[in-house]
Amino acid sequence: MGLGDERLLTIRSDFKIEDALATASDYLTCARATAYESADNSTPEFRPLARAVVYQIENVQALVDACLGRLEGKTFSHTSSRLVR
Repeated sequence: MGLGDERLLTIRSDFKIEDALATASDYLTCARATAYESADNSTPEFRPLARAVVYQIENVQALVDACLGRLEGKTFSHTSSRLVR
């Protein structure tokens, strides 16, 4: 078996959508914190790239939050998302 042949994470087939989105939200929170630290501690020429990653994570977080909100019967408005009317 070569590197990359094994999965580090296996998703059960009976998962609940709410649980999956909540877990994804937790992962995004960690990724955002890492990206902010990278942006703050990178050289000036790489700082815009790190901030672009932060922006992308924030947009995905907005989508996850909106999905969780709809499942819970709430409405969310994130103006940074192109899905907002």
